[in-house]
Amino acid sequence: MTNRVLTITNLYLDFELGAHKAAIEISPQVNIIGCRFHLGQAWWRKKDGLENMLLAVATPLTHKLFDLIWSIH
Repeated sequence: MTNRVLTITNLYLDFELGAHKAAIEISPQVNIIGCRFHLGQAWWRKKDGLENMLLAVATPLTHKLFDLIWSIH
């Protein structure tokens, strides 16, 4: 065995809050760097979810607007 101490200065993680807390608890001086790949995945999933939500809300409103316009003529 040696008397060397492992010091982690930079740590790449995804954006899970529990992983960040655990890393800081073990090594308070660690510099956490977020993974761009996982960030992109999260943004893509969020975009898809927002689009689906907007479609769910907008479609009935569009039909009502269309019916209103046609009822005027």
